[in-house]
Amino acid sequence: MAQAQPVDSAPLLSTLVQSGAALVAIVGGLLAARLVALVSERVALERRVRELAQLDQKRDGDLAAARKAVLDDDGADFVEAIFDSYVENLTRDFEDLFSEHGNESLTRGEMRPYFDGFVLQVAELEDELNVANLIDEGRPDDWDELRGELLLKVKGQFRQRIAEGILVGVERDWRSRRPRAPLGFEGMDMSLLAKINDPLRATRYAIESNYRRDLERNVMSAEAAKAASELEVTQARQALSLLSKPEGLGPALLVLAGIAIGGIVLPLMQLTFGSSGLSTLNRAMYVGAFILSLVVFFFYLWFEMRRVVKVPKGVLDGNSAST
Repeated sequence: MAQAQPVDSAPLLSTLVQSGAALVAIVGGLLAARLVALVSERVALERRVRELAQLDQKRDGDLAAARKAVLDDDGADFVEAIFDSYVENLTRDFEDLFSEHGNESLTRGEMRPYFDGFVLQVAELEDELNVANLIDEGRPDDWDELRGELLLKVKGQFRQRIAEGILVGVERDWRSRRPRAPLGFEGMDMSLLAKINDPLRATRYAIESNYRRDLERNVMSAEAAKAASELEVTQARQALSLLSKPEGLGPALLVLAGIAIGGIVLPLMQLTFGSSGLSTLNRAMYVGAFILSLVVFFFYLWFEMRRVVKVPKGVLDGNSAST
């Protein structure tokens, strides 16, 4: 019986190479499109993370400013509370005044800078008004006119209040040096009467209360905005981290490599370095390798379609919970 002669398989091998190249082009195109989409998404996420980080930093500053405004208001209230006590007796120290006028919402460390600033303003105004000379020289005959001129030189409503308190203290020092009046009556301190008969006291209290509520609302709004920005930054960074580990790229590369080796490299090497005459078994092996490449290719397509179409369980649970 005659032995079967090898058949020229060059057309078959060429067809396998061309078909394998077509499959590689399809898989490579899908992979390239996926990579382009991933790069675009990563660039967008990186930009989003930077924008959210800047927004979070801005809201952090807004929150700090809102809290500082509340603290400044507390400091102003503390200075207002100790104002008369300190101006009447400049020797009183911070601990003494805080124990008398402080409350549970204030701390010594927070209020100390405001007290120091108040003391500095008093000392500056004492020098500006030349208090030492006024006390030494005694009350001049034209004191009422001179007093008004001194107060006009002081700029700022709060500084004028301090100056008035200092001058009241100077007048008190002068009265202490004069002989006592009959029956011990030395006259009334009109500043006390002004405090008692203040018609705008209730109005100022209402305005200050509304201002305080506005400050506290600003703090709450800033805290909520800060918490929201921190959550957005965290979510964006988590999404960027997940994008750094994309699913499906590894299998796609394996499929691409398998098709390229089985459908292109091996037939092409046979055409280049081997004999074009192949036995039936060898032809079957090359055709089988190509068919296996087709099977792997369609399995990869099925896997990608299943991954894309399938909805994650957590998403369904979230939708059902929200409804």
